[in-house]
Amino acid sequence: MGRSWLWGGSFLGSQNVSILEPAKGVGTTSCPWLGSGADLYTQLVPCRDHRVFGGQARCGTWQCGLSIGGMDHRDWRLGIFGAATPKASWLPLGEATTGVHRIGWRWDAVWGGQDGHEEPAYNAEGLVVGTDTRAEVFSKFWMGGMASWQRHWSPSSGKWSGMSTLAAHSRAPSNYELGANGIHHGTFRFEQGNPSLRSEKTLELRVQLESQRQNSSFSWRLQSFFAAHKDFIVLSPSAFFAPISHAGLMYRFEQTDALRTGMEGWCAQKLGAHEVSLTASVLGQWEWPTGLGLPFTTPAQSRVQWRWALRPKSHVHVAARALASAHQTARNEPSTPGTVLFGGGWSHVASYGTWSLDVHNVFNTEWLDHTSAYRALGLVAQGRWAQISFNTTLKHFNQNNTSR
Repeated sequence: MGRSWLWGGSFLGSQNVSILEPAKGVGTTSCPWLGSGADLYTQLVPCRDHRVFGGQARCGTWQCGLSIGGMDHRDWRLGIFGAATPKASWLPLGEATTGVHRIGWRWDAVWGGQDGHEEPAYNAEGLVVGTDTRAEVFSKFWMGGMASWQRHWSPSSGKWSGMSTLAAHSRAPSNYELGANGIHHGTFRFEQGNPSLRSEKTLELRVQLESQRQNSSFSWRLQSFFAAHKDFIVLSPSAFFAPISHAGLMYRFEQTDALRTGMEGWCAQKLGAHEVSLTASVLGQWEWPTGLGLPFTTPAQSRVQWRWALRPKSHVHVAARALASAHQTARNEPSTPGTVLFGGGWSHVASYGTWSLDVHNVFNTEWLDHTSAYRALGLVAQGRWAQISFNTTLKHFNQNNTSR
């Protein structure tokens, strides 16, 4: 009997364009608009012999803007991948699966370029005294990739299942990390890119475990990771003040060797119409040369929730979220006190969608968010706020139209 083949193909394309309000640069030159765009194209070619080959290309642009510094920034990212059975010939890139093991690899090529931008430099009297160079011209090319080994765990008892992944991969700097030069619109922090950034190199181990008993009243899930980074890109405060008086210190993208590890767990116990759940997470990030923490490391936190089913499709819940004090800090970064926040809500599932009402920080507690730049100014985070939401899918409408 001869060997049969079935070839097919698919092509996916998307475009994302964002235009924001006008932004002003450091000098007097104003930018008429701030915009970004990205085109993503994916090509897949599957065949019957358990092989899939494909490629992905992305083109991104930033144009003008306060954080970017009033220049055009472009990049091209190309990735090629494939999938095959272990008996097939090994490609320079792709994926192979055998039993509980899976091996994957990928090759990436990235080009980034930036146009220069200059503005007149003015003194206090408004006279031109020189040239303010906001952006230097550069054109860079990065090569990278990924290699991973994954193993699935499923013991004979059937009580739990899991997966462990060991991966070595690289990441090219993003447009923003290379070319930012101005106040970030969300945090009002002056951030400056670094055109000399190299690709990050990472060796990472991830473990995921979860319960599998469908009829059990108790369920749980656990995730953890450990990563060693070479040339890890981090936003850290510099020793220079921003050229804008109210912007404070200048934050610059730098690179350092780092170790990162973390764990997140969830468990829930059902008691009739009631359910009590606990979610907890902890994160550690250290700069390898000095042993200091990395900036904006999230402190340990936990959340306890009690959920009560009023009716089969209506529920109410109350929750308490506890944040530990943040003492793992970078150089010149202050610690942040912990806090406890309370909340509650209601949800109802209808045939056409789900209605929800959530109230956060019910007692309007004043607290500082360690991951926000506002804490350095003593500005508290969000107080009491409520959210009403409605969630539905096209599947509901398709079912209604079919029944009619």
